[in-house]
Amino acid sequence: MRSLRCLRPSFFYFSVKNFGSTLRGPVIGINFGFTNSSVAILEDRKAKVLKNDEGSILTPSVVAFTKDDEILVGAPAIRQSVLNSQNTIFGIKRLSGRKYDEKEVLDFIKDVPYKIIKSSNGDALIETQGNIYSPPQLASFILKKLKKTAENYLNKKVRNAIITVPSYFNDSQKQALRYACKLVGVKAVRVFKESTAAALSDLDLSEIKTIAVYNLGGGIFNFSILKLSDDEGREIIFRKVIFKLFSTHCDSSLGGIDFDYAIVNYIVEEFKKENGIDLTKDSTAMQRLREAAEKAKCKLSNSTQTEIILPNIILGTKHINIKLSRSKFEELTADLFQKTAELCKKSMKDENLEPADIDQVLLVGGMSKMPRVFLTFSRSFSIQKQLKQIFEEIFGEKSKIENKYEMIATGALYLGVLFGHVNYIDGRITNIKKELWKTASYIVKEFYKDINIKVLTDEAVKGLGKFAAITSSELRLMDIIWRSDTTSTLRGPVIGINFGFANSSVAILENRKAKVLKNDEGSILTPSVVAFTKDDEILVGAPAIRQSVLNSQNTIFGIKRLIGRKYDEKEVQDFMKDIPYKIVRDPNGDVLIEVQDKLHSPPQIASYILTKLKETAENNLNKKVRDAIITVPSYFNDSQKQAIKEAAKLAGLRVLRFVNESVAAAIGYNLDIQNAQNEIVAVCNLNGGIFEFSILELKNDVYEVLSNNYDASISGEAFDNAIINYFVSESKRENGIDLIQDPVAMQRLRKAAVKAKCKLSNSTQNEIILPNIIFDSRRGLLHFQIKLSRSKLEELTADLVQKIEELCKKSMKDADLKSDDISQDEIQKSFLHNEKESWDEDGNDIPYIGIGHALLVGGMSKMPKIRNVIGEVFKKEIFNSELKDGAIAIGAVYLGVLFGKINYFDDRRTPKNRSIIMFWEAITIIVKEYYSALHIDVRSRKAIKELGHFAVHMADERKDYGDMYSAVVDTDDISKKGIGWYFGGEHKDLCNSCFDFLKYFPSINKNEVHNKLKPYILGINLPSEEDKMAKYIAEKLEGAY
Repeated sequence: MRSLRCLRPSFFYFSVKNFGSTLRGPVIGINFGFTNSSVAILEDRKAKVLKNDEGSILTPSVVAFTKDDEILVGAPAIRQSVLNSQNTIFGIKRLSGRKYDEKEVLDFIKDVPYKIIKSSNGDALIETQGNIYSPPQLASFILKKLKKTAENYLNKKVRNAIITVPSYFNDSQKQALRYACKLVGVKAVRVFKESTAAALSDLDLSEIKTIAVYNLGGGIFNFSILKLSDDEGREIIFRKVIFKLFSTHCDSSLGGIDFDYAIVNYIVEEFKKENGIDLTKDSTAMQRLREAAEKAKCKLSNSTQTEIILPNIILGTKHINIKLSRSKFEELTADLFQKTAELCKKSMKDENLEPADIDQVLLVGGMSKMPRVFLTFSRSFSIQKQLKQIFEEIFGEKSKIENKYEMIATGALYLGVLFGHVNYIDGRITNIKKELWKTASYIVKEFYKDINIKVLTDEAVKGLGKFAAITSSELRLMDIIWRSDTTSTLRGPVIGINFGFANSSVAILENRKAKVLKNDEGSILTPSVVAFTKDDEILVGAPAIRQSVLNSQNTIFGIKRLIGRKYDEKEVQDFMKDIPYKIVRDPNGDVLIEVQDKLHSPPQIASYILTKLKETAENNLNKKVRDAIITVPSYFNDSQKQAIKEAAKLAGLRVLRFVNESVAAAIGYNLDIQNAQNEIVAVCNLNGGIFEFSILELKNDVYEVLSNNYDASISGEAFDNAIINYFVSESKRENGIDLIQDPVAMQRLRKAAVKAKCKLSNSTQNEIILPNIIFDSRRGLLHFQIKLSRSKLEELTADLVQKIEELCKKSMKDADLKSDDISQDEIQKSFLHNEKESWDEDGNDIPYIGIGHALLVGGMSKMPKIRNVIGEVFKKEIFNSELKDGAIAIGAVYLGVLFGKINYFDDRRTPKNRSIIMFWEAITIIVKEYYSALHIDVRSRKAIKELGHFAVHMADERKDYGDMYSAVVDTDDISKKGIGWYFGGEHKDLCNSCFDFLKYFPSINKNEVHNKLKPYILGINLPSEEDKMAKYIAEKLEGAY
């Protein structure tokens, strides 16, 4: 049968069923979920899931009605739900299209705090604040939010959508969803099954197969078996290929919400045992428990234990402080997991299927977090561990997975393409992934004809075309790495560490690329926080933050401010005013931290954080790590650097080199140092502890610091304190109570301030709700509730932003520069720069980010006001690259390479042997498709780049090729003849062709090749061959259906 590889994200975006589609404007794909919903569009021939105004691709399927007659949707609705649970509606999908007397509805009513009533015709209705709403009306608020997200991104109206539904949805439920779409002005052009959409979104459907879809979402469990065949059927039709739905089974008592309730019930019972109080009688307490249970469940996907802390859960200043382990969670939910296994077995039994009959197993839904199959488990998550056991029992080794939330929404769009409902792309009807390269190859072939390079296969031409189109940035980097490591004597891996004020990160070199590692919480950022518990545990990172509310005096943060400093220094004295833990003076004048009657030096505290980063690297590499490159601010003195060295030594690390954070950031953002020679780069580093502004000049591949200024009074903490002080003053004005007197209340305010500050980078307003913030003898437990707008935040921090502007100007003056001297030429957003694609080791495309001339680093630099102010200082639009949280750690690794401190990425030792192997890697990848029967050893999938690297390096070195090829290569049909090579055997001509290419490479005007190919790669002025090809493809696709 014909291949269906074009169904992957790089496939032809042609309408198959209706090539001449009459739809106008964009068509969106919507996954309307029980817990979360998402929306996707087609952009540049790929499905893309959009972020909402909160910066997330997931919009919680929650609607709330406030006392001010506001209607909140998504995360804002969840945030206020603690104090407004009766008017916060969730689980709408469970009610849509159902009758009140149905068992699922009656069971659901028992678990929700809002009121569900029966209509005169028997439908389920929701009553809130004296008003009555139907489920479609409530669903329409969520769909309206998704529609608005798409319209804001596309900057145009959206009127058509592809909607997904569970396979068990009946006509009444589908009709209710269509009606909800109609209420928001969207036409549901087609309703697809979620299991089918999931299967289409990500699988390589190149052969007949049977697929099992395990969908464990927030509200229900659904198991479906689909068969991809060439028989007639009623599902997806593409080139005479269809999905036939064999069977589907569901259980509405198996959803994420049921796992949440298992945790909630456990905590209620434990609290009742300890305090004799039934929390189910307090709606506020139960809502707080539900939110905490969901968070704990998510945390246990990445860690083996989490802590649930809820201060003042109920009158009498009773706190909840309970540890929940992964094993305990699995015990509490064992019956739920077992039900999913039984349903899977039943479904297979009904269809007389055996495990061997299932080719692929696809896991979707927020609870499984496992949307793609045939990928190896990277770690054993709690829920995943249970599912792995279930699926290994049923299907053997076919249930290997990875996380991806967005596949149902993207699958909906691809289904729309196949059924002819989505025909909105752009004016070019081409396949940029495949056919455009063929067009480019024609140009390459003609261009190289004059220099007599033999090109024997289309694949070889394609390879030459790709190489000619690559800018020199990555080849340059590879060349620098290759040259710099030849004298290195280090053994074992070297890591790059960004030891930050608020967060730290660690990076390694993997497959010739720097990679920032995720910790056991699933994040690349590890909070620079250490806590000492009453059980003599030492917690680092997120676990330390979680328990800080009830243990603020023993939770240490901001250690980077103290390391290497004396107690009497002004920075230390100022810092002591804003922290809850105790700092004391050592007899020699150093700083010491007193915790639980024990004294710790700053290096000791820092060593716990470095140990955590080291363990993260070792767990990823599966080997010991002893050497590190660590970044420091440019103003750090010898005493501070020595203190960090001492901390590293305590953690079992040797510091090979300290590198400047600003330089590391410049390198980490981009490595196109050849194209940026003699350029001036401004690096604005505003992190949790300090603001530092550096101006760098790149000369001869080296960054020189022209000027550097910093101000410790400008930091993320300073912004947090401005918000906290505002909260305190508002609480005092409204309730007459000074929250400063309560350390628990202040710690809760601090956490809320940090979250609010981050939220306001993506939205214009945020609501802070802290129930039971403090106890008043006259009025009982009081709540804290306040709205904070972005404009109010900017007003509160105006003095800090003004200081940032002044420091930028001072730094420019110190460097004897004017704003016009900071080059701000807009970087061409094209395939050759910001959108230039490179290939990973599996042949997948990786976006490449071009270098900017003003780089913003640090979490606070995401604040819109700060970005605008720095842009005004330069009097030009600032380079707006997507911020990399791990940029500094990445730069540390690459700087280690440049300084010769990090060895090459594999076990190859000499440049001579490396050159030969790289040469053969390049040849083997070119012949692989057409000459696979030759059994040539393919050692790398990056061969085109390696061929380029080899050629560039050899051209620069001007060495005799015969001398470079003098080593013996173990290949049967290749023999050494004198100081050169004799190519024999079946692939003689092709080998000689590649060899000729290398010999002629120094004489090729690479810039001329690059410029000639550029318009074709960008799709501008396509040649007649491309037009003919597009028409040919269209005709073939039409005829195939």
